[in-house]
Amino acid sequence: MDEPYVENGRHGALTELSALDALFAASGTAIVKRTKNGAEETIELPIQSVDIEDVNQLVGLPPKVPRIATGGNPKFADDPNDPGYVQKRQGYDRRFVMAMACFGLAIDIKDRGGEVVWSADNKVKNLEKAMEVLRQMGIVYSQIFAITRAINDLTTFAEETATQE
Repeated sequence: MDEPYVENGRHGALTELSALDALFAASGTAIVKRTKNGAEETIELPIQSVDIEDVNQLVGLPPKVPRIATGGNPKFADDPNDPGYVQKRQGYDRRFVMAMACFGLAIDIKDRGGEVVWSADNKVKNLEKAMEVLRQMGIVYSQIFAITRAINDLTTFAEETATQE
């Protein structure tokens, strides 16, 4: 039999669920590599699980794939190679990945003036400003990808653990 829920070292059955508690949230760290003065270093960033619905609500739906006439049967087909669509999709994908990273970073993102543009608790969130701050910091896509991969792994683990109990 599984151990009962533990809070502050006390075992016992839950007596309530409250939106004030982050009972099902998970946290961890993402390791990002960088090179400084010719030496490779690693940075540990605190991360938290992400509700994909929050990301979708902020970023919106991906662009629709255009359709072209085929002259046959079926009469129309998707055209995922349309240059306009490809450009829109790449922009959407960048925003989605950046939003996932911002939602998952468990630290504030501040601009040069010290203003929080994205808070660790996700109550303050300005995606465009956060993306600009990260660009100014010199972050590259492979580093963002490492962060989002760690967030995704953590979120998947948290969801699987919650459903197994």
